[in-house]
Amino acid sequence: ESVFKKIDMIRQKIAFLLKKYGYIIHVISIQEGWITKGRPLSQIQISGYKLHHQLNQIGGQKGGIAVYVHNSLKGEKLDYFKKSPTSTWEGLSLKITGGYLNKPVNVHTVYRPPRDGKRKLGGNPTSESNHNIFIKEFEPSLEKIKTDNTDTVMLGDFNYDLLETPNNSVCQEYLDTMIAHGLIPKITLPTKINRNSCRLYDHIFTRLKNTSIKSNSCIYLTNISDHLPVLLNLTFQHKRESRPKYIEKRANTPQNERQFLDKTAEKLSQLHFDSCLTTDPIIDYNNLDQIKS
Repeated sequence: ESVFKKIDMIRQKIAFLLKKYGYIIHVISIQEGWITKGRPLSQIQISGYKLHHQLNQIGGQKGGIAVYVHNSLKGEKLDYFKKSPTSTWEGLSLKITGGYLNKPVNVHTVYRPPRDGKRKLGGNPTSESNHNIFIKEFEPSLEKIKTDNTDTVMLGDFNYDLLETPNNSVCQEYLDTMIAHGLIPKITLPTKINRNSCRLYDHIFTRLKNTSIKSNSCIYLTNISDHLPVLLNLTFQHKRESRPKYIEKRANTPQNERQFLDKTAEKLSQLHFDSCLTTDPIIDYNNLDQIKS
């Protein structure tokens, strides 16, 4: 619903989360930003963040992607997504480095509008024809991501209702395609709620090669948009410093041997032995033999 219209609310939410909870959002990804050529990007800047944008590539006025990266990190644009020849979808990829990151994390933002060609679909944003076009154009990017060793986060408004997966073959194929390329869904509850329906259109997928990274996700209940914002938290568990290693070395010198024997004799003298262990066994045997006879 246009980032230009909602930018003040976004700034307020960022300030509120920081003041109330000490919570910093390091990467903010916005789809359907209404970012078209000629619109002044200075109006949608956020203090403390660098804006990376993608101009509308889906036709009309509602397209456009804005990704804000906190100043504690660095974002670098990557060439993962080619422009859709049918204007079916649009995407923006960033490599995130710096801060607590020992290794980069690639963040991919995708927006797929609810339509079939030029015709609005209203209640059916996942028509088979639109779906087939999207999968055909999108899958080469998934193949590239699959062969990449970098930790990956993919998110966006895909307009596939994952709650319909058991009953909708189109949604099922989309989810199967993502999972087949190693992308695991993190959002499993509705993100667009009204009086007549609950939909799960806004997705976050992760492909974390580093097993020390722990992830948690949630849905933020707010009236900032007709879609609820979805959040992902990544916790990086840094390796502990290794303990110092010791090398055992033997020194069999006459002096060391004498010290060892002296210490051993001292310890033996402090031990108590039962008398049966210190008497002459021959004497005990003779006594036993006399008892028998």
